[in-house]
Amino acid sequence: MYIMIQNCKSIYLFAVVIVMTNISCSSNIYLVRHADKILGVPNPHLSEAGKKRAKTLADTLSNKGISKVFSTDSNRTRETARPTMDLNAIPLTIYRKDNLPALVSSLKSHLGSNILVVAHSEDIDDILHEFGLTLNQPITGYSRFIKISRRKFFNIKTTKRETHYGIIDE
Repeated sequence: MYIMIQNCKSIYLFAVVIVMTNISCSSNIYLVRHADKILGVPNPHLSEAGKKRAKTLADTLSNKGISKVFSTDSNRTRETARPTMDLNAIPLTIYRKDNLPALVSSLKSHLGSNILVVAHSEDIDDILHEFGLTLNQPITGYSRFIKISRRKFFNIKTTKRETHYGIIDE
């Protein structure tokens, strides 16, 4: 009888772990504006300061388990994403600026992953709105770092934390 009760407890505990695994997970989306760019040219590349900032971003995210990187196809966003991609040996996923709802839908479908999104300043507020969030203040510089946390435990809870990385410029 004792062995049967022990087995039942083990089976119950195993079932609870399986159920909790299926209903509980989290992800973090790190949303940044591209790093400092060369001024006055079409589709600019990163400036020297921007290259340093992109490396600082990769260092900042080095222990976050980034498994996916999204960027537009502009030189400055791709170059900002490159050090993080190289550090984590992951490819770049290009998104279209004119279809931000598709980007957000893709981000939401990756619950359980940690993701970097390199965007343009004018798109960040729109991306946040798709998550039901807003900026604390408009983005004017390149150092803003926005962490969108999504936690699922029966339902999904989304929160945001704004901070900076590298040299603060706003």
